[in-house]
Amino acid sequence: PEAAEITALADTTFTEEKLAAELAYLNRPSARGFERPYGWGWLMYLHHEAARHGDTAWGERLEPLARAFAARLRDYLGI
Repeated sequence: PEAAEITALADTTFTEEKLAAELAYLNRPSARGFERPYGWGWLMYLHHEAARHGDTAWGERLEPLARAFAARLRDYLGI
C-alpha cells in the first residue's frame, strides 16, 4: 500500500540536479573519507535496487554517484 508514496518520494529525491549536487559534494578534496565504507556500500546497494526498476530513471540517475563510490571503495581496499 505504500508503493505510490515511495515512488513519489523517489521521483522527487533522485533527480539529476540533486544527485549532481551529491556528486559534487563527494568530489571535494576534503571528502575522500566521507561515509567510508558503510555509506558507500549503502549507496551502491541503493543503486542496485533502483536499477532493477527499469520503468524509472532512478538507477540511471544514481549510476554516476555509485560509480564514484565504487572507485573509492576499490582504492580504499587496494584492489
